[in-house]
Amino acid sequence: MTRLTMHAQGGLPPQSAAFAPPQPAPRQVPLWAIVGGGFLFLAMFTALVVTTTLLIVQSRDAAQLQAAMALDEPPAPETPIVQAASVPAVATDVEPEVTRTSVDLLGADLAAPERARVVPPVALQERIQAPSCIDYLDTLVKITHVRFPLGSNEPAAADMPRVRNMATALRLCPEVKVVVEGHSDRRGSDKLNMDLSWYRAETVIQILRDEGFETVQMEPLGFGARRPINLSGTISGEGENRRVQFQLVPRDTVVDDRLARN
Repeated sequence: MTRLTMHAQGGLPPQSAAFAPPQPAPRQVPLWAIVGGGFLFLAMFTALVVTTTLLIVQSRDAAQLQAAMALDEPPAPETPIVQAASVPAVATDVEPEVTRTSVDLLGADLAAPERARVVPPVALQERIQAPSCIDYLDTLVKITHVRFPLGSNEPAAADMPRVRNMATALRLCPEVKVVVEGHSDRRGSDKLNMDLSWYRAETVIQILRDEGFETVQMEPLGFGARRPINLSGTISGEGENRRVQFQLVPRDTVVDDRLARN
């Protein structure tokens, strides 16, 4: 509120008056907003009622379906009790018949666990034909390499399964034998490398013997560093040279260690 004072002429006392600022008129809500809000509330309420009803109906239908499935499920068959006397005795002295298909060594994993003692297969009633056995062994010796750490004769465990397969296949093909060739890298003296290559070849054969394999058809031979397969001179290349590899020869072949020194 504002007060205004006016001075009159002629010594008359001053006149004062108070002025109040104009008050704004109250704001009215449009009718369309009221109607629209009512429709919106009604729609939301209707949607809530419909959703709740659908959930109740679905829950009831699911419960009824589970009850019907439980009624239609057939009872579990009873396990028949077999009398011990009705079970025929298993003959333990009958050797299984081995055919060419059953001794498909290329597709079979005959490897035994590392360092586990392996019992050789039972005597075969009918040996497979020699050409198929020789073909298998010839393929196996070409793809089998056993690697060794630097200065060690302990073979890599991952390379031994194929060697075990080779020892098993040799029993099926007595006409041949396998020369186990030991090799070293080009580090160290000639004498040290030659001795280490022999140790590596003999160690592979001894591991097979300790595990129960027949090794009469295996003969060790050390070559030292005279036959490298990687001449790069790198660490990985020399790792490939530290190896044992195999050669298939006739059974009556005389292995002369002078071959390794030439």
